[in-house]
Amino acid sequence: PEYLALEQLCQEFAFELLGMCRNQSEVTAVLNDIGDDEAMGEDEGLDEQAFEEGIPNLARLRLAVNYNQKRFVAHPICQQVLSSIWCGSLQSWRGSNSVWKVFISCSIFLMMPLLCLVYWVAPKSKVGKMVKIPVIKFLLHSASYLWFLVFLLVESLVLEHYHEIFKGRNQSLWETSLHMVWVAGFFWFECKEVWIEGLRSYLLDWWNFLDIVILSMYLASFVLRVLVFLKGHIYCLDAISSAECYYYTEAAQEGLEPWLSKDLGWKESRASMMHDPFCRQGRHLHPLLQTAAISLDRLEWRTEDPQFMAEVLFAVTSMLSFTRLAYILPAHETLGTLQISIGKMIDDMIRFMFILMIILTAFLCGLNNIYVHYQESEKLGSFNETFQFLFWTMLGMEEHKVVDMPQFYVAELVGRVLYGIFTIVMVVVLLNMLIAMITNSFQKIENDADVEWKFARSKLYLSYFREGLTLPVPFNIIPTPKSIFYVIRGIFRFLCCCKPKRQQKYPPIPTITNPSLEDGGLHSESRVSYRRQVLRALVQRYIDTARREFEESRRKDLGNRLTELNKSVLRLHSEMKHLRHTVAANGAAANPLDGASVLRKYIMKVRNSFQSFDNDSGSSGQGSPPEVVVHQDGVVTEEEGPEGEARVEEKPPATETERAHEEKPVEKVEA
Repeated sequence: PEYLALEQLCQEFAFELLGMCRNQSEVTAVLNDIGDDEAMGEDEGLDEQAFEEGIPNLARLRLAVNYNQKRFVAHPICQQVLSSIWCGSLQSWRGSNSVWKVFISCSIFLMMPLLCLVYWVAPKSKVGKMVKIPVIKFLLHSASYLWFLVFLLVESLVLEHYHEIFKGRNQSLWETSLHMVWVAGFFWFECKEVWIEGLRSYLLDWWNFLDIVILSMYLASFVLRVLVFLKGHIYCLDAISSAECYYYTEAAQEGLEPWLSKDLGWKESRASMMHDPFCRQGRHLHPLLQTAAISLDRLEWRTEDPQFMAEVLFAVTSMLSFTRLAYILPAHETLGTLQISIGKMIDDMIRFMFILMIILTAFLCGLNNIYVHYQESEKLGSFNETFQFLFWTMLGMEEHKVVDMPQFYVAELVGRVLYGIFTIVMVVVLLNMLIAMITNSFQKIENDADVEWKFARSKLYLSYFREGLTLPVPFNIIPTPKSIFYVIRGIFRFLCCCKPKRQQKYPPIPTITNPSLEDGGLHSESRVSYRRQVLRALVQRYIDTARREFEESRRKDLGNRLTELNKSVLRLHSEMKHLRHTVAANGAAANPLDGASVLRKYIMKVRNSFQSFDNDSGSSGQGSPPEVVVHQDGVVTEEEGPEGEARVEEKPPATETERAHEEKPVEKVEA
């Protein structure tokens, strides 16, 4: 807990220190560089990453993002800087309404090929510079990914309507691999991202792991389809009548040939079918024969057939491609918060699955060992069936009668007991605990929704500030003239062994130097870097602000104590007046010590309340605390004692003659 408190204190200090900036130059100095040129340390790569022309590198801000400093990143100053860079010259985008933004987004979605072509031809033109604005770049990349998803949907619809062709080996390679154009663009995009960011920074983002999985599965599916094509081509070159050649090219006709030769008078020989490409693909068959051929050839394929694996991988990857669309949701506040909450819930489920699998495996082993000796139940007796039975039991989709075996009483009893314990532990305890964990995670996100959303949005913004990733997929696989020029320049610099030195220039800061430090030596301060001067000025402002807040709190505390003293004196006056009226009404002489005891009680109470304040202010040397003198007749005075102690003096009671001459009692406090 001590280290966590220290971490929280450091985060608060960084947050408050950033709030001390007074102008744009100070903000730029704080957020851009992470250290001096001679001592960059292990984070030197962050300062060397290049953004688009005119965009600062924001090395310190990206360092805060890497270390999950959410409060620092969500600071209004950081958000103001990111928003101004995000919109670029389109400052009206920030204040426009949602209808106008949707209209611009739809226009960019339809005009994406034209904008990419203009940028490819003239990147320095007005349209080319507009494309490099981060918000326009974000819209272009989002439009490209939406086109990819639309293409996947269209490809699925084509597979559904022309299933008689795509269920066999009658289709060519390009008919099932048109989506690989986008996949090639995604692969090149990820390679450039690793080159720009570095492998360590690239792996810090969990979305990149999802990209790696998606690309790997797409490439594996494509490679398996190519493998089927190459195997059929190679086997047919060696021996055109071999079984392997027939399997990878014409398995449908092989299953149909006996039936066709008997019932339909099939007169074409196998050799003639081999030399006729249309006949090999089954396109000269009658439609009824084509349907029968398709139903037969899949049954004849091996279980590990590459086309089976390719189709399964493509189906799973298509599903993951749609989940990747959640990456752009943090651009919107409401959708971004929901996306963060879902991510936290999935994280809780993954951690919960370890406990779930341990308990599930334990009951799986126990129930399977009981029912493996009896073949009375179709859903028990093997690991596969038992696992499915227990899994669907957790979701309430199985009946308890499955475990019944009336002819074997002992085995049935133990099986019922284990099944009942499993139901209680899994359904009643663990599933409700999972629901509680998910609810807790959602509530944590909702309690700090603004900070979480701004942090996620900042990560999204920074990903589109980088240089070299302007053209969206699949147009990025076409080399641009600018990239060719950069390659030639890089080769020339490599051959000439010349490396340009990066120099960061800062403006002077006559307005932020601390006046209290100017007399100490301006000559030494002039040799300190601009960034250190800014940080020193910010720290000094932070200390001054903290001192002022402390003094203000002390003044407020003193005011509260004086208010309490005033209330105590008023209560004292009221009680003394009531006591005087009581004594006068009874006609009895009052004891002189009774009033003094009442006064002493209140004065000692006030003195104790001021004791802590007197101890704090005693070191300032501004005099001793006042001495309080209390008179019996209600006169209260304060005098400063020589030893700084409060002294209570009691005067003898006044006579009846003296009291008669007094019109009213006098109470005053002299400070």
